[in-house]
Amino acid sequence: MYALVRRSSAIAAALAALISGCGDDNHPTAPDGPSLLQIGSAADSPVEVTLYSEQSPTIGYARLTIGLRDADTGTIIDDAQVVLTPMMHMQHDDGSTMSHSAPQEAVIAGGDSLFTTATIFIMSGMWEMNVAFETESHSGTLSLDVEVGPGSHVQAISVGDERFFVTLIEPRSPRVGPNDLELCVHRRASMMSFPAVTDLDIDMDVSMPSMNHGSSGNVAPVAAAATDGHYHGTVNFTMTGDWHVDLALGESGEELLTTGFDMTVQ
Repeated sequence: MYALVRRSSAIAAALAALISGCGDDNHPTAPDGPSLLQIGSAADSPVEVTLYSEQSPTIGYARLTIGLRDADTGTIIDDAQVVLTPMMHMQHDDGSTMSHSAPQEAVIAGGDSLFTTATIFIMSGMWEMNVAFETESHSGTLSLDVEVGPGSHVQAISVGDERFFVTLIEPRSPRVGPNDLELCVHRRASMMSFPAVTDLDIDMDVSMPSMNHGSSGNVAPVAAAATDGHYHGTVNFTMTGDWHVDLALGESGEELLTTGFDMTVQ
């Protein structure tokens, strides 16, 4: 069973106790901050790794937090280089196997002696999350199995011999009125490499098919930074119900692909 912890300025002090009791749901928790869900842990003396998520992982953009500690002393490890590599191992009916990775963002040192990153899970099933670490005294790789549920926030589109993944990050809970819109786009270069696509032009059309109308005040997403493949805009919903956001992605002045997302506004 997953275990809940709380992020706050006190989490570094509490993390050792949280990890050491990973089989017990009655963990002590810090009183403030958004909840994090423990989704896996692994240890190989002297390092223990614990992986947290904001919610149970589903197909889509998963913000992840990594905690490291010395398994022998309980000391939090906050000075380390960390790389996360997700792997999906698939077995076909004929007994053959195939493995592939997924779009993965860099791991950065966050607050509270933790490390933050994001994985774009492109299919459901059991993923092997390989956490490679290097400290002043230790290096190695630990693997954690994470179950990923179904979801509708990733669109996979083939364009000729290429495969693109368009991921809806925000809004996660669409509401009436203007909503921040965030997408990320990746191109599959190989089964192990999914680089971000950073130079797209995106046109957007917002409609409510059941009512045969759209909305005003929408802002098509534009690149947020030169390297991360994220695009930010605004989508405006004028009433509750089922909406559709159509997207046309262009590259070098030519249309590359079209896709879209259904959103239910509460």
